[in-house]
Amino acid sequence: MNNYPFLLSHTAELLGYWTAKENAAPADLLRRRFFRERPYLGAADRRFIDFLYFDVIRNLRLYRWQVRENGAGDEPEALILTVHAFFTHYSEQVKDLSFKIDDPTAQLFRRYSYREVYPEDPAIRYSVPEVLWERIRNAYPGNTLEACLKQLLRPSEVHIRVNTLKTTAEKLQRDLPELPLRKGLISPLALRSEIYRSMDHHPLFRQGYFEFQDESSQLTAYACEPRESDTVIDLCAGAGGKTLHLAALKKDRGRVIATDIAPGRMEELKRRAERADLHSVRCMSLSELQNSYAGKADILLIDAPCSGSGVYGRHPDRKWGLDAQKLDYYCQVQREILERHAALLKTGGTLIYATCSIIPEENMLQVRSFLERHPEFQPLSLGPAFRKYHIPVSLPDPSFMRQILPQEFNSDGFFIAKMIRIS
Repeated sequence: MNNYPFLLSHTAELLGYWTAKENAAPADLLRRRFFRERPYLGAADRRFIDFLYFDVIRNLRLYRWQVRENGAGDEPEALILTVHAFFTHYSEQVKDLSFKIDDPTAQLFRRYSYREVYPEDPAIRYSVPEVLWERIRNAYPGNTLEACLKQLLRPSEVHIRVNTLKTTAEKLQRDLPELPLRKGLISPLALRSEIYRSMDHHPLFRQGYFEFQDESSQLTAYACEPRESDTVIDLCAGAGGKTLHLAALKKDRGRVIATDIAPGRMEELKRRAERADLHSVRCMSLSELQNSYAGKADILLIDAPCSGSGVYGRHPDRKWGLDAQKLDYYCQVQREILERHAALLKTGGTLIYATCSIIPEENMLQVRSFLERHPEFQPLSLGPAFRKYHIPVSLPDPSFMRQILPQEFNSDGFFIAKMIRIS
């Protein structure tokens, strides 16, 4: 590839759009729009830009520190960060790089004195928000914490979940030769690929043979252990990935009721359910749900709004919107959701609380606080459900909660807790 100057200018331009709208527009949305408006960029060009763009976003705090240490803190930020990332990953190409046009990129290359230096501060070294570092620094052993933070800096694999009402994992592997798939590590219906390809228009996707869903997230439906006759409520359903999984586990029988505060997500869930040929899924407003199903649910799944700190490998731009105020807000929302809606369960019903977070305040501390306030709920071991579905995930003592860290299975960080209403 001999067009690095051209590609670096484009990367800096794209990164400039993101830094100008930081925490306002998702990085992936900006990237897709950028490429759509520049059809002359080939596949290799896009891969290069995509890699460097997200590499800067992942390592933003570290790169900003390194740029200042290298004496270039006053340069245009998007351009200097792009050049710095190129020096970091393409040191051999730097030696032979020549510019035909003396543009700002060429001028910066000539005067930038790159040095590979690292700070002692782990929060900067691993590019995490200060509030995240403060909340997890003492939550995990040192080696475990370091491995977790390193994993969050790596691009995530593609994980899909097979719709067993239409196919099997083995058959889908054969039917998707263009996406080299291997079996998942912890979910029997998961397939993985290290290669990302847009599959939204693939006939098998459009016919509902599979959904994109991280493997650790797939454990949530298994933890519910739904029976075909159960009334299941997915309270914070979003676009419905777990809703659809629950309906498939129930062989599309009984009722799976989904609700979410965002109407647009409910519309997307309806489209996905139709694509998957699932007829047991019903979308309801929260008020309708409360009026119709108070004290009647066999299973209540609360996949609560959270910091998303477990998915920073997949969505690195999200971490730069997290601060102490926002984290406190999420914790408060989680408490309110549990307080207001746990009564949807009948006596003997199962409550599953889940987040895609690695922060204790959102997870085990939130659950313990709920149990202290509500003696009518008791812990319920995840062991029977995991054994039933052959989930090879070890459980701690007590076994009703499991925090999955991203380095354990090369997946998103995820938390699951299981409880039963006894009175």
